[in-house]
Amino acid sequence: MEVMLVFVYKLLDVAFSTAKNVFMIKGKYTLAGIVNALSQLIFVFIVKSITANNDYLILLVLCLATFMGTYIPSIVIDKYSKEKVYVFDITASNFEKGKEYADFLKESNIPVMTYVGYKNFKKVLCIKAYSRTKEESKLIEDTMPEDFKYVVVESNIIAEK
Repeated sequence: MEVMLVFVYKLLDVAFSTAKNVFMIKGKYTLAGIVNALSQLIFVFIVKSITANNDYLILLVLCLATFMGTYIPSIVIDKYSKEKVYVFDITASNFEKGKEYADFLKESNIPVMTYVGYKNFKKVLCIKAYSRTKEESKLIEDTMPEDFKYVVVESNIIAEK
């Protein structure tokens, strides 16, 4: 029974510690402080339980709980995070069509950044379009001319000001 309790304590300890790191990166310092305090409180219970037990099985249990306590919160936070952006890096077939498409995206309230590129030694407009929703991504993909080339990169937003 005590081994199971140590497993649960360690799982919570590491889960809170992992969450603390995520919250620190995202600039949520108060939340990071709260979960870190909880993590330390649980750690005291772990130390107390380990010193009262001479079983080597407890070391394996701690390792397993550490793995799971890091892995599970990371997956859960990533799955439910609304702080993602999809970056469409688009190369137009020619400069004029690229300008028209970039203007259309701007009118549709999709953030864009444009820059000049070259395709077969001809000047073309390259567009970075930033989508936060499936609807915006669908609009970008559905309205893009067929002769444009593009790649999409999924990024996590770490901090915004």
